[in-house]
Amino acid sequence: MEDPAPSLRKMADVLQHITKHYQAGPKSRKERGWLRINKNTMTKEVMSTILSKKPKCGPVPPGEVVVRVAVFHPTKSDKTQEILILGSQKLIDLKNAIDCITENILVEQEGDEIPCIHSSYFYINRTFYDYIAPGDSEPLSQRITTWAKQKEKEGEIRFRRLRNRKMENVRVVDLDIQLGAHYHFCHAIDENHTIIFTEIRFHDAFDPQDRGAYPLDVFKWQEKMRKCCSCAVNHAQLVIYGDKLSASNPAYYCEMCHKAFHKDSQGNDIYLDYHVHPYTHD
Repeated sequence: MEDPAPSLRKMADVLQHITKHYQAGPKSRKERGWLRINKNTMTKEVMSTILSKKPKCGPVPPGEVVVRVAVFHPTKSDKTQEILILGSQKLIDLKNAIDCITENILVEQEGDEIPCIHSSYFYINRTFYDYIAPGDSEPLSQRITTWAKQKEKEGEIRFRRLRNRKMENVRVVDLDIQLGAHYHFCHAIDENHTIIFTEIRFHDAFDPQDRGAYPLDVFKWQEKMRKCCSCAVNHAQLVIYGDKLSASNPAYYCEMCHKAFHKDSQGNDIYLDYHVHPYTHD
């Protein structure tokens, strides 16, 4: 029988090499990503603070399932959030746990006194799980399903058997999902996020024991603040598209520099052939 000692020594050498390698600092893009993810993962202190603010709803029942969901940026390949949710919780609880800056900007634009809640849907295995916001007469997926039905009438068999269900009536554990598969969450009119169910397991003693702790953020993307492209001192507050005075498109300005470049002494716009939107972070 072969002596296992050489393989153990080899493993020790590899671990020692990896430790020295990362202590020397990241060199490749992959290594920088590894460190960035670990930097954004919730520390014990942060997690304790988050849990202290959660409501107390009683212990998690035995045999409960915990599902880990990864949420990705709508236009980049970066993971922005990772959420633990109980299998007995509803899809609407997952929707409410997804944090997206676009939704926050729309709320601010439409008034802080009356928060605007937008319709949304999950698309999972040929089923639209809809949430219809108060004031909306139809689900956000209505345009897609209407178009799909028309295509089905024209003989397109790939659009058959599309279904609609209300997300507030569906438990997470009842979903027909595959680990690692890409599903979609659409909100704020046309903001699409890829979501991936990465883990399904039983609740154990190492998890938070109170039901009120879930859904629980265990990872948050580190936000990046841009500086004003003019003064390079203040943080940007506005993002501008199609501006003929700017060196880049889009361009990022603070309020003071935007006013200096684009308004006259009376505060009137000098020209209007560009688009301005609030900017919070990337």
